[in-house]
Amino acid sequence: MPHFSLIFIMLAMPLLGALFLLFIRGDEQRTAGNAYAVSLLISGCVFLTALTAWAFFGAHKNDVFSAVFVDMPTFKVSMRVGMDALTLFFVVLISFLTLLSVFISRKNVKTMVREYMFLTLIAESFLLTAVCARDLFLFYAAFEAAVIPLFLLIALWGVERRAVTPYRFGLFAIIGSVFLLTGVFVLYHQAGSSDFDIVETAAFTPLCRKLIFGLFVGAMAFKAPLFPFHFWLTDSLAEAPAAAGVLISGVYSKLIFYAFVRFVIPISGAEIEPALPYLCCWALATALYGALVATVQEDIRFIAGFAHLTQTGLLALGLFCLTPESVRGMLFLSAAQAVSMAAFLLACGALWQRVGYARNIVGVLSVFPYLGAVFFLSCLALLAFPPMPAFTGQFLIFQAAFAQNKAFAALGLTAVMLLYGAFFKHFSRFLFGGAGETPVVGNDLGKRERTAAVLLGAVFLYLALTPSSVFRLIAAAVDPLFEQG
Repeated sequence: MPHFSLIFIMLAMPLLGALFLLFIRGDEQRTAGNAYAVSLLISGCVFLTALTAWAFFGAHKNDVFSAVFVDMPTFKVSMRVGMDALTLFFVVLISFLTLLSVFISRKNVKTMVREYMFLTLIAESFLLTAVCARDLFLFYAAFEAAVIPLFLLIALWGVERRAVTPYRFGLFAIIGSVFLLTGVFVLYHQAGSSDFDIVETAAFTPLCRKLIFGLFVGAMAFKAPLFPFHFWLTDSLAEAPAAAGVLISGVYSKLIFYAFVRFVIPISGAEIEPALPYLCCWALATALYGALVATVQEDIRFIAGFAHLTQTGLLALGLFCLTPESVRGMLFLSAAQAVSMAAFLLACGALWQRVGYARNIVGVLSVFPYLGAVFFLSCLALLAFPPMPAFTGQFLIFQAAFAQNKAFAALGLTAVMLLYGAFFKHFSRFLFGGAGETPVVGNDLGKRERTAAVLLGAVFLYLALTPSSVFRLIAAAVDPLFEQG
């Protein structure tokens, strides 16, 4: 019963908070302030609940946590929710990034604040339900439902091309959902049930395993995404407000990796091994393409998008190496990269508030010391520069890639070096300026923005100094799946 209460509270709070926002009344300024306060309180409570679950479960055992179920016997497909180690990892990530998104939105969002907060909490509710689902169709429904509030966040609060970008995001999401839904139906048909426990222990033919693997790879290509289906990601990160970009890059694009680890790895067999080298090459092509294009970009928004694409390619590389070590590295890198991108988008949003998304901005560090420092450190974090947390995840992935094929590791390192070069090319001038150039002018980070930066810094420090606590949770999630497979 306590376990049920914990999960029920965590899933119910964002939904109830969003509904409560609809009843807030008053003038525009008062409504915005109250909506922000309620949303911050709700997202903070959800995050604390997730941390409580982590402390309660993770501190005392490393095995798969006890699932909590909500049965609906009226339906032939039982709808269940639960929490194990893999679920808990993503729950903490989702709740933290949502809290951060709400916190920084006070500066980024100036119009229709109540509506923005409503959509953010609805998105959090769907995303949490997706990872807590213990039923195939509930997972799929919640995952796809999250597209709606994210679509509206881009469409209503986009910067320049909001008439085009959200529809591109929606189109690619729909195409990816077709692959995902087909994969879910195949799993359901072969297992005879939509229940995770039955699916994970069901017997699948080699042909069926190949089909499921291919369908989920297709879903990943559009939803992660991989080259050449990446346009929605780079455009969305450039167009969406920074707070919404945190959810898109840090949460939504990561859930397909969760689905792959949850559904595909436990049933994978030797029949898919011949395809893995080709998939690793695809992942590396994505990483190299993102790094190369980043070198010719001038707009920091698009640089962020293509840097994210490079990291997505490395995440896919870790997944397609398909070893316990590489998948552990992939999960750790996904969390570190999500937080790093959040810090970078925070800095981009703060800069936009002051000078707009203008090109050829120089001398930021001399005019905005705090903002420049956040930019510099977020760049190092995004690049997985040692001793930043993402370096640990990248190291494990490259180690696994080296064991598979030395060329894979070499190409992955090449992508990283190219990304280093791109950031050095653009941001040395961006931060420090050049001879005879006039720097930007304005005010430095405010208290709210500094608080967000300190919060992110604390997370970076925790991940860098005590990665073992996270890796214990990751190992508890990953190792049993490979034992099953």
